[in-house]
Amino acid sequence: MLKVLSFCGDKIPSVVLGINNIFEYMSDKIDIDFTFKKTDMVKSKDIREADIVICVRGASDLDRDIVKLAKIYNRLIIYYLDDDLLNIPKYSSVAPFYENKQIRENMISAMENSDILWTANTNIRKKYGVYFERSYVMDIPVNIQEIKREKDQSNIKNEDVVKVCFAGSSDHIHMVDKMLSPGINHIAEKYSKEVYFYIIGVKPKKIKEFSNVKIVEYFHNIQEYYEFVAKNKIDIGLAPLEASDFTACKYYNKFLDYTCNGMVGIYSDVEPYKLIVKSEFNGMLAKNEERSWEELLEKLILSKELREKIYFNAVKEVKEKFSYDYIMEKVLENIPEIKNQKKYKIKKRNLYLEKKVDLSSNFIVQRVANGFKIYGIKYLFIGSYKAVYKTLKYLKRKLNYAEEKK
Repeated sequence: MLKVLSFCGDKIPSVVLGINNIFEYMSDKIDIDFTFKKTDMVKSKDIREADIVICVRGASDLDRDIVKLAKIYNRLIIYYLDDDLLNIPKYSSVAPFYENKQIRENMISAMENSDILWTANTNIRKKYGVYFERSYVMDIPVNIQEIKREKDQSNIKNEDVVKVCFAGSSDHIHMVDKMLSPGINHIAEKYSKEVYFYIIGVKPKKIKEFSNVKIVEYFHNIQEYYEFVAKNKIDIGLAPLEASDFTACKYYNKFLDYTCNGMVGIYSDVEPYKLIVKSEFNGMLAKNEERSWEELLEKLILSKELREKIYFNAVKEVKEKFSYDYIMEKVLENIPEIKNQKKYKIKKRNLYLEKKVDLSSNFIVQRVANGFKIYGIKYLFIGSYKAVYKTLKYLKRKLNYAEEKK
């Protein structure tokens, strides 16, 4: 049986959606044994036993060494990238990490030692493909079931409240205030009984207080976000995005997210969204001007018929082009080694690099030292926040387990 090892610094959406989900699906269809590990849990034994090694967004010292050892042992190495990490904008909270000289050198080393670039964005392939012998653009698979609304009226005046949401992180405050806040204020006031807004993950400075506008805390657990959206039966999702070389390298996750969760999306008329969205067919494309966002949002709110048409078309496209079977076929077509990779015996072990990987794994002192090296004194606050958050997650898991045992 072919063994595939995927690793990443944490179990983030990038690795779950981009790699783990499709390989877990394929492991039920073809003869492969798939394992995911956080980077600091990978041991040299894992690399020796694997036939294919997948590095997701690797940039740390340990990521570099794991890839280097896999290269020495003649493993097929795939590097998965879903962001323009060498060109992170200054406003991003992770900019200090990826601007660090050592981190950038680590990332380039990991890419140059890998065999294949796997990405979901053609612009990333253009920028980063130079580091690899082979590179492929493959979409992210999703499961979708069409959500049916109970009412069949065609006008806002005869139906329940239309629910609208924006979901993002604190990095997006400026963008929300620039493009969405004025329109949300006008519509929330004009349709106080007919429209309800959920602003998830950000606290915009320019959105006024209305009884039909609710600010919702950021969901650290993506499953909790899905549950929230399903429970509240949200109709329209907003996805503004500023135009830049960096954002053009992102994926149209929001198109899949909103469609799979029963929403019609309004998206910025920029890449990557305009690569997939056709306005008034499977979504709405807004110019990055406040008036455009307000006009399109009001148009969707007032026409249930338009919302249903767009939603039907979006669901049809997702079912046809983003199904697990469709994406699996593309993956195996591009990377046939997943089915028939040769098993290479290790003729001579590199004990020095093995020991280096094993000592680095789960080594808290090194992690703290790297944190201070990159963030300086700020790491006192960043590190303590992460420690508290991970402790609370651990306790929550234990409490849930205890409840299940009752």
